Amino acid sequence: MENKAKRRLSIVQKFESPKKIRLSENLNDSIYSEKNLNDQDSHILDIEDIDLNAMSEDDYRQSKELFEIFDFDTDGLISKNDLEIVLNGLGEENSPEFVNLMFSEINNDTKNHDFFKIQDGKHITYSQFCIKYMNIKYLDIEQHLKSSFDIFEENNSEGNQGFIKIEELGQLLSKLAGDNLSQEDISSLVKECIDIENKELMKTDEEEETEKIKFETFLTVMMKKFKKNILQRQPSGLISKSSIPTLRRQNSNNNSSDNNSIEEFNKLKSLENENSTLSIKIKELEKSLEIEKRALEKKLIEQQDQIQIQKEEKEKLLEINQRIEQEKHQIQLEKQVIEKEKQFIIDEDRKLKQQREREIIEKEKKLKHLQDEHKDQTETQNRLINEGFKEKQDLSNKIQSLNEVIFN
Repeated sequence: MENKAKRRLSIVQKFESPKKIRLSENLNDSIYSEKNLNDQDSHILDIEDIDLNAMSEDDYRQSKELFEIFDFDTDGLISKNDLEIVLNGLGEENSPEFVNLMFSEINNDTKNHDFFKIQDGKHITYSQFCIKYMNIKYLDIEQHLKSSFDIFEENNSEGNQGFIKIEELGQLLSKLAGDNLSQEDISSLVKECIDIENKELMKTDEEEETEKIKFETFLTVMMKKFKKNILQRQPSGLISKSSIPTLRRQNSNNNSSDNNSIEEFNKLKSLENENSTLSIKIKELEKSLEIEKRALEKKLIEQQDQIQIQKEEKEKLLEINQRIEQEKHQIQLEKQVIEKEKQFIIDEDRKLKQQREREIIEKEKKLKHLQDEHKDQTETQNRLINEGFKEKQDLSNKIQSLNEVIFN
């Protein structure tokens, strides 16, 4: 099962693969309208693109023979069961849902361009099968291209959603094509996309050449290549004209063992469906891993940026700490100077205070001495006054005594 998954074709290999157009092997190029090759905007084949009336009698006969190979009940119609056998017989990996979708799409076609008729909505004709099969596959291819495009679009900025860069377009084509496209083919497809974008820029009077490609341009170029491969190439196919009689004889000889063959085929189809489911899961896992890888790479870049920012912030913080330490040292020095100055002031103040105290003591001593001198002088003065008063009294007494002597 693992080996089968490895043999799955890339999307571009599917474009080139004859398996996509097995049933159109015997349709001559003349039955296709030329307008499809020139219509870049038409991504879906319509029934008008195939002119069934333009088929030659030989082309009609050969197509009918090819159709009848898969018409196991020989009623000129392909039932849903026949359709399932046809699809798996072509080597396609188709789920029951796809078979039902294709059958219902064909039943809804009311244009009546087929050369075999639909009966009670339960059978389909060859031309219906061919056209509807290609229509549904176109939608499948478009969805695959969009998913692949989106992977390369994820890293674009918000203003560039829906676009990828030109250099990424080459990578996308290489991834889709594998080894099926040469570098020259890839360069040609890239150039075609650029030319379309530049024409759009010329319409808007833009002078600069484009640097990005939008999905619509990419889809137009890829679908144009797909239609060109379908409408122009001469497929080799698994079923050749010469092998048709042999296949018919084999089918006729094996009618008796149809039930066993169908049962064996159903078992094989079941295994193929399992393989298809596994292949789809592997593809989804690869896509998921790719998305996860890109997310991890983006996260790693963000973490590296965050680490760089943290490193720069750490360096800035270290520088700030160094400046703080320097300022702290400077403040410490200034504090020491202030302490010294403060101590000096205290010492000077103490000295001044002591000097003032000494001066006060001296002044108190002088004042006391002056007070003592003043007291002495006051006492001396009082003594002298007393002595003078006494002498004056004595003199008065003497005068009185003399007066008494005189007058007596």
